[in-house]
Amino acid sequence: MRRLTAALLALLLGFLLGRTLGAHDDSPMDPPHHEAPNTRAPSATEATPVWILTPQQNSSAAAATVAQDLPQEPPAGLRLTESLEALRQRAEAGDIDAALRLAREQQVCLHALATMPYLPAQATKALGLEALRCLHRAHCTDLRVGELNPIEALGLAALAGDADAAVAYAGAPLQMLGNVTDPTTTLQQWEQRAPALLDTALQAGHPLALALLAEATTGGDRAPALAALLPADPARGVALLWAFRRIPGAEPWYPGLRTVEDWARLVEDLGLAPESLPALMAEGDRVYQGQFAGIRDFNAELRRYQSRIKPLGSSVWNSLQQLSPACHAELRAHPELREIEDRPTPIGAPW
Repeated sequence: MRRLTAALLALLLGFLLGRTLGAHDDSPMDPPHHEAPNTRAPSATEATPVWILTPQQNSSAAAATVAQDLPQEPPAGLRLTESLEALRQRAEAGDIDAALRLAREQQVCLHALATMPYLPAQATKALGLEALRCLHRAHCTDLRVGELNPIEALGLAALAGDADAAVAYAGAPLQMLGNVTDPTTTLQQWEQRAPALLDTALQAGHPLALALLAEATTGGDRAPALAALLPADPARGVALLWAFRRIPGAEPWYPGLRTVEDWARLVEDLGLAPESLPALMAEGDRVYQGQFAGIRDFNAELRRYQSRIKPLGSSVWNSLQQLSPACHAELRAHPELREIEDRPTPIGAPW
C-alpha cells in the first residue's frame, strides 16, 4: 500500500469510526503553524448543527408523520423480542428514532449472541463477562443471529433522511455486512445505496462523510468495502483531505501533512502531477467554505455522532445500564465496576 495509507490516512478512520466513547481525552498535538485559525463566528443555525439530509425532516418530525395505525413506540426496557416487530414496522414507515434504536439494539444482541457460546458456564469474576451474560438473559433471549440485521435498520434511517445513519451505513465494515439476515440481499442493497447516501451526507456538511470519502477515493484500507465499491479518484481524495484538515480539531490527525512539501510528497505518492497541487488545494478550500466552515470543533462532532449512532456501544456495562435496569442493579456492587466505568471497552463494530 502506498505511504498514504500506511502513514497518513490509516490514522483517520481508525480514530474517527473506531474510537470508543470516553477515549477522547488524549492530549492533541500542536496544530500546524501554516494555517490561520478559523475565527468565523457561527451563525444561529450553525451553533448546534444536526446533520439531517432533508432539512425539514428531523427525527422528531419523522416520528410525528408515521401513520397512526402503526404500533406505538415500544417503551424502553423491553426485551428485543418484544419490541422488534413494532420497531421494524415503524422504521420501515420512516421513523428515524425507531430505525436507529432498532439498529443499536440489534447490534448489541448480535454481539451477545455471538459471544455467549464462548463464555464460561459458571459465573466469573470479570464484570464485563457477567454484564454480557446478564444482558443476554435480560434483553436478547429467544433471538437468533439470522433474525437480526442492524445494517438494514441503519439504511432505513439513512433513507428517511438522517445523515449520521448515512455515514454509518456507508462505512459499515465487510464483516458486519455479512453477519446479518440474508447477507446477499443486504450487500446488494448496500452497493446500490451507499454511494448516493454518502454523497448526500457530504453535501449536507457532515464531517465524517468528508473523512470517509477521502479515505475511500484514495484507496485507504480503513474502509475496504467502500474503497472497493467506489472508483479510485485520488485527485478528489486529496481535495477532500485538504478540506477535512481545515476543520478545527482535525489537524492533529495528520501529523505528516504539516507543510506544503508534505502535501507535494502525498500527491506524488498517489501518482498525481506535482503541478496539480495548487488546484487541488483550491478545490479543497472551496469544499470547506461551502459545507464545513461552520464546524467549530471536530471532536465535539465526533462525540455527538458516536453517542447518537452507538450510545449502547461504548461498553457492555453501559449497554446493560440502558437496556436492563434489573441486571444493572444486580451487578452494582461488583468490585470491578469502577474500573469498567472509567475505562469503557468496545463492543462490536463502531457503527
